[in-house]
Amino acid sequence: MSNIKKVIKQALKQKSNFAVGELYVNVSAFMGEKIDMKEFVKAYNEVKRI
Repeated sequence: MSNIKKVIKQALKQKSNFAVGELYVNVSAFMGEKIDMKEFVKAYNEVKRI
């Protein structure tokens, strides 16, 4: 979970206007595994709150 948050933060630093689906695909590809969508959404919401 925390790894997903780190990757999301990195991606958003590089490009702040990612569509959520695009971000999901990129984070999955970067981590080299299919991420559970619920996990991703939870991490994404936590990152966006900050």
